[in-house]
Amino acid sequence: MKRIAALLLTFFLTTCFLTAQEPFFCVTPGTVQYYERCRLKTGKLTQTTLFEIKTVEKKKDGRRAKYFVTMKDHWGKDIFGGRTALAVDIDAISDTHMNFGEFIKCFAQNILGDIKITSKGNAALLPSGMRPGDILPDAHCEVSWGILSLVIDVIDRKVLRCETITTPAGTFECVVAREHKIENGPFHYGDEWSDTWYARGVGYVRHDTLNKKMEPIESEILIRRELK
Repeated sequence: MKRIAALLLTFFLTTCFLTAQEPFFCVTPGTVQYYERCRLKTGKLTQTTLFEIKTVEKKKDGRRAKYFVTMKDHWGKDIFGGRTALAVDIDAISDTHMNFGEFIKCFAQNILGDIKITSKGNAALLPSGMRPGDILPDAHCEVSWGILSLVIDVIDRKVLRCETITTPAGTFECVVAREHKIENGPFHYGDEWSDTWYARGVGYVRHDTLNKKMEPIESEILIRRELK
């Protein structure tokens, strides 16, 4: 009986350890994740987003997940030029590094074509060991084309709590993080807060945009998740 109990304990601890090493991003090639964004006051659909995980390549210091993102407006028309190829880096301890500058560069290249676009800055870090109360590093990027540039700062990043939530795609154990994003570019200035629910091996399952009173005004939810 003691031997069985010891084996069960070892299995439990090993399972917990392996689960703890999963990044807060999907690393299963062939996975498709479909999201819908709606205004909370009216329920009006404002955007849909489709993630398609293409490959996960091993690197010397971790992995690189390559995927496609397709965003459409409420009319079903493509945003940012349609299907866009992106990538995130996941290091040896399963921390996820998301380079917003490269993301924006890829979206802009979709729209602007052969125009030379450059990006610089640091990636936003999603540690695999996030815990409530953690303060996450700021992220900064600058994307330039010609004499124009867009600067984005993601600041005041912190982990609020752990929470179990249910969406049409299922029930997920999540870590909830808050951040403040400031965008400054040609004819555009943005200043918003957001709360995001991250699940291991999935990525975000919910993303709320907040007003100045820290009340959610718009919510993006994972609606469907499947392996093709």
